[in-house]
Amino acid sequence: INVIVIATPVKSRRYFIEKAIESKKKYILVKKPIAQTFDVCDKLRVAARQAGCQLRELVEPLANDAGSKRARNAHAAELLDESAHALHAQREMMIGAALGFFLSILSLFALLGLIRSREGKMALLGALTLNLLLIVIIGMALT
Repeated sequence: INVIVIATPVKSRRYFIEKAIESKKKYILVKKPIAQTFDVCDKLRVAARQAGCQLRELVEPLANDAGSKRARNAHAAELLDESAHALHAQREMMIGAALGFFLSILSLFALLGLIRSREGKMALLGALTLNLLLIVIIGMALT
C-alpha cells in the first residue's frame, strides 16, 4: 500500500499521520486541516519530507458538481500514475539485480576455470539455464 487517506477528527490526525510516516507510506492524504496548530503541521510536514513521504491536504470541494468530480478524479489519477511509475521502476531494478546475479555466476565459473573442461562447460550450461529460468520467473512475477 503506497497511499493512505486520513479523515479522522482533527484531534486524532497527528497520531495516524505519525504512524503513516513511520511505516514509510509514499503518499499520505489528510483531510484539511492536517493538525490543530501550525507548529504541529510544520513538524509533521518536515518529518514526512525526511522520511521520503508526501503529506498532502485534501480540500473538500465547495460544490458537488461535475467539474469538482472531474478535478478530484484527475488528482486521484495523477497519484495512481505516480505510484504505477514507482512500481515500474522497482520492477526494472529487480530485473537488473537478477541479470547482475546471472553475470556474477558466469564470472565465478570463469574464475574457477570450470569453463575449460567438457564437464565445466556442462556445469556452466546448467547454471546458466537455471539462472535464465529464474530471471524469466522473476520477470513474469513482477509484471
